[in-house]
Amino acid sequence: MGTKITQPRAYKTISLGVAIVGFCLGFFAITDAKAEVNIRYPVMNQDVTSEAGYLVVSGDLFRCPLAVVQIRDADGNLFLPIYQYADSVYLEAWIAIFSLPPGTYTLYVEDMDDNFDIVSGIYVAP
Repeated sequence: MGTKITQPRAYKTISLGVAIVGFCLGFFAITDAKAEVNIRYPVMNQDVTSEAGYLVVSGDLFRCPLAVVQIRDADGNLFLPIYQYADSVYLEAWIAIFSLPPGTYTLYVEDMDDNFDIVSGIYVAP
């Protein structure tokens, strides 16, 4: 008795491989298109009085280095962070620490590609 050996069907393997590669290219193209920066905390019109002496603000940072993190009060006075850290490659996040006196503030963040986000109405009570 002989054993019948059949040829593997290569065309199914190739078409599956093409489908997987096509899916991955499409997925990574969408993922890589997220070249932007945003603010996660604080949110608009948030009272941060309890954190005013050591306010940690944070957000996402995709594919592009951070350029600017600043806070302005209602009179236009500029407050720069006492500390900031950003990683657009591995962590894809940024943080900054501010010390704020009483007032109402606007947080502005921008990356090197001129993408930006603004959160206004951040409030510190007297």
